Amino acid sequence: MTPFLKENDRVVVQPIGFQEIGLGDVIAFRNHDVIFTHRVIQKKGDYLITKGDNCVLSDPVLSEEYVLGKVVALERNGQQVQLSRKIEIVNVFLGYCHRVVGMVGQISQTALRLTRGRYRRLFSMMTRSLIIVVHLMERILLYGSRIEKSNP
Repeated sequence: MTPFLKENDRVVVQPIGFQEIGLGDVIAFRNHDVIFTHRVIQKKGDYLITKGDNCVLSDPVLSEEYVLGKVVALERNGQQVQLSRKIEIVNVFLGYCHRVVGMVGQISQTALRLTRGRYRRLFSMMTRSLIIVVHLMERILLYGSRIEKSNP
């Protein structure tokens, strides 16, 4: 979920009704014995489609019984940050952006199959470049003009 969530961040998850989950919300869900925190990129009826911000492809369809709740705060460097209304609006926008990334990823995957992998490098560069652009927009929207440097 980089850059929204960073390594060693902790999230506060609030159980909410399935109907209250919307596009762009960051949710926690269980898949087998693993808990994931991903962004909702599509909601149709009684199922969700989620995607990690750093992933090219979306996750399989997710039903209500696997959802643990919505991320309402995060703890970074010992400080807890409540997700504000501004961040919720940015998350909706990012939900749309990541839906596009997921669609491009699916198209690239299909094109790779049809071309028998001949253009693997091209499709990989195209989808990764799109993710980088979305990450830059996310950093600018969430952190203003200050883009944080990552420690190697």
